[in-house]
Amino acid sequence: MEEFLTKVKVMREMAFESTDLGAEKVLKEFYIFIEQNEDIIKECYKLDNELKKKESFLAIKRMLDTVDEINKYEMPETRTYTLLNERKFIMYKQSKGVIGVVYDGDVYITVELIAKAIKTGNALILNVGINNNIGTNNLLVTAIKEILEKNDKPKGLIDIIFSENNELEYGELDSLVLVGNKKIQEKYSKYNDDIIKSGYGYCEIYIDDLNNEQFIKEVIKKSEFKLKIYINKDLQTDIDGEKINGCENAIECINKDGARFTSVIFSDNANCQKIFLKRCKSGHVFINADPNIAEDSNISIEDFYYNKIGMV
Repeated sequence: MEEFLTKVKVMREMAFESTDLGAEKVLKEFYIFIEQNEDIIKECYKLDNELKKKESFLAIKRMLDTVDEINKYEMPETRTYTLLNERKFIMYKQSKGVIGVVYDGDVYITVELIAKAIKTGNALILNVGINNNIGTNNLLVTAIKEILEKNDKPKGLIDIIFSENNELEYGELDSLVLVGNKKIQEKYSKYNDDIIKSGYGYCEIYIDDLNNEQFIKEVIKKSEFKLKIYINKDLQTDIDGEKINGCENAIECINKDGARFTSVIFSDNANCQKIFLKRCKSGHVFINADPNIAEDSNISIEDFYYNKIGMV
């Protein structure tokens, strides 16, 4: 416990002393590392997933596009304004300090949050569950540490912990990002007042009819999401899922227990489609479509800093 508290304190000092990180150059070199080491990254990912007996596919282009997009983001500039009474005030951006992340080790999230932390001048502690992409995540974190050090920046700004210990002092962090289903979000929300939530990686599917059964099976088979599948109780299918009482019941279950990230309905009933689209509270809602196109984590870069106003 003391070790964790000391780590947070040191990282906070490093973050506030390194507000001008030279982020553009650091992220450009991170981009180049990913691009030039594609085969090594993919091999690490393959080995990580062989241990879990899962099929592995890693879209390196998606990772590169994420880093490039974040690097191009224009951070708010400090501006000075003069009032009619000639008093002046300034508007400026302030980093949060130390941001902690509780997630399942998804490497896309690792790359995205590292890039956002560097861009906004924050320190970052990634808390990954045990046995979740250890090799790949260690490779990425080691790479960014070396890039920071090469550019005369504190390599300790980014750190990673492989632990399922929920008693770390999350309250000592300046902000806590929770990536996961509703149970994960509720479990950790009590530890910090500044909470950023995302249901990234989770998807609820409701199957109302089987008119597109083969397509549904293909979507389920290739999905990168952690799926919760609801099936109309009147259907006879070998698809594994929870039988429920129709569309209204599906919406109720998703809104109550879902991750609120992505949901999809498979139905040719126009009225059922309309109700689902209107009342489902997930961030991405699809009708008879592959939900895997919802790639963004919906964690805004604006959540990584404060906009401040002060008198001069």
